[in-house]
This record gives sequence, structure tokens and C-alpha cells, in this order.
Amino acid sequence: MLPLRFIVTLAVVVCWGTLELPAQDPERKRVHTYIDSLAPRERTVGERVRSVDAVAIVRVVGDGVPRLIESRTGSRQPGVVTDYQLEILDVIKAHPLAGVTGARIPVVQPGGEADWGREYRVVTQGAPHVFVRGETYLVFLETSRAGTSLLVTSTDVFSVRGQQIAANRSSQLTRYAQELTTQALSDAVESMKRAAEAAPTETTIPGR
Repeated sequence: MLPLRFIVTLAVVVCWGTLELPAQDPERKRVHTYIDSLAPRERTVGERVRSVDAVAIVRVVGDGVPRLIESRTGSRQPGVVTDYQLEILDVIKAHPLAGVTGARIPVVQPGGEADWGREYRVVTQGAPHVFVRGETYLVFLETSRAGTSLLVTSTDVFSVRGQQIAANRSSQLTRYAQELTTQALSDAVESMKRAAEAAPTETTIPGR
């Protein structure tokens, strides 16, 4: 299940216009799901590092795979999440689910598009997907409520190219985006590792 800060509002908007439908299946009607991914409340990078469960530099090694999940609002309509495989290039804040450098780990991002039954296609709005296969990112990760998977939202993803860190249209809204994007990657990583060492250690036990 997703953390409570992912506030999900489901609304049925059935679009009959064929121009808005996927080219591969023009007969499907679209059902829109809205996700309001709130920007983290932390003011500094150090605060964010201490509040999340894991931080790493990663490379996306595959395309995202969307899937339907049960709605938490009690609606009959499902929500959508997208599964990604990430290769760990550098561990900044460790967590058992995040593995070690060189490991490949599954990560779940709320949102996406997926077919529902024979007639519908569920489309998420408000949760832009920013991962591109083969690209490198700085990610702040949180565990699911059950402690069995790692979650990431677009507000917790920053692009990495060489020594440059860049925010996407969601992460640029965080209070610490400027702090991150005005530092060289090596300096930012060193600073974040110091913050991680100062953070209290807490491991989520699956099922609790």
C-alpha cells in the first residue's frame, strides 16, 4: 500500500473522442485517476535525507511496467502503479531493500496507464513519469506501509549528467531543489552521506 502522503482521488472521465485514445486500441474508453503527489515538507537536502528510508544514485535499466492496484478510496475503479528496475551506482543512505552498489532493485512509482477489463484504460494524471531507460538519477526512496517494497515519486527524482544535478518539473517545486542543483554531484553526495550518518537508524519489519 502507498504512504498516506500520496493522496489519491478517483474520478471517472470517459472520453469517447478517438483522438485521445491509444492508437493500438481505439475502442477502449479512458478512466482518469488523479494523484496529488505533495512536495516533501522538508526545507533542506539534509532534512530530506534523514526523513526517507534510502537515497541512491541509480541507472534505469528497463522500461516501466504498469499494473493495476486496488483503490484505497473504496472505489470499484483500480489505481495504477508502474514498476521500474534500477541499478544502484552509489548508495548514499542504505536500506536492506535498496541493496548495494551494482545491485538491481525493483522500485514502484505511483501512476501510469493500464488496461482494465475489456473496455477501459485507466490513465493517471498528476503523477508524471520522469524515468528514462539508460539515464542516471538521484532518488530519494521510501518503503511501502507494509515495508516490502520501495516507492518513489517524481518529486523525489533528480537527473544526473556528469557532475550536474537537474530537477524535473515536479522536483523543482521542492524547497531544496536549488540547494541540490547548484552543487557538483560529488559535493552533494558527500554532504548527503554525512546527513545519512547522522540520521537515526530505523528498519521497517515487513508485515508490521
